[in-house]
Amino acid sequence: MIITVTLNPCIDVSLHIATFVRGGMNRVVKSRTDVAGKGMNVSVALGNLGIESACHGINYKDNGAMMDSFLDGLNIKRDFVYSEGAIRTNNKIYEEDSGTMTEINQPGMYAAPELIDELISKIKKARPDILVMSGSRPAGVGTDVYKRLMECTDAKTYLDT
Repeated sequence: MIITVTLNPCIDVSLHIATFVRGGMNRVVKSRTDVAGKGMNVSVALGNLGIESACHGINYKDNGAMMDSFLDGLNIKRDFVYSEGAIRTNNKIYEEDSGTMTEINQPGMYAAPELIDELISKIKKARPDILVMSGSRPAGVGTDVYKRLMECTDAKTYLDT
C-alpha cells in the first residue's frame, strides 16, 4: 500500500484575468476552486494511473469535509487526523495576456503537536510499503516531523518538501 502524507492542505482559488493592473481594478474572466495539497495531489495522480493509495495527514474541522468529499468522489482512501480551524486558501492569479501566474499562499492554521502522535499511530497501523510525504508543515508542527514520520515505518520513503 502507498500512503501519501499532506500536513498542510489548501484550497486553491484560481482567478483568470486578461491583463493584471497593479493597484487598479482587475475583472475575473473565469475562476476555479480546487482542494489541493502536494501529498493529496500524488494520490490523485496515482489514482489516475490506476494505482491505489491512501491519503493521510492533517485535515481541518471547519471546512475539511470539502477535502473528504473530493477524495471520496475519486474513490481514494483517506485517514486524516482532524485539527481545529480551517484549511488555508491560496489564490492563483493567472494573467491570460502574458501567460504568467502570481501565487498568494496562506501559511495555514495552527495544528497541535500531539496530532502528529496520532498520525504516526495511523501510519504504523496501515503498514505502508511506500510512504510519500510532500509539502509544507503548518504552524505548531515541529521541524522534526518528517524525520519522525520516516522513523515510524520501514516503508520505502519519498520526501518532497
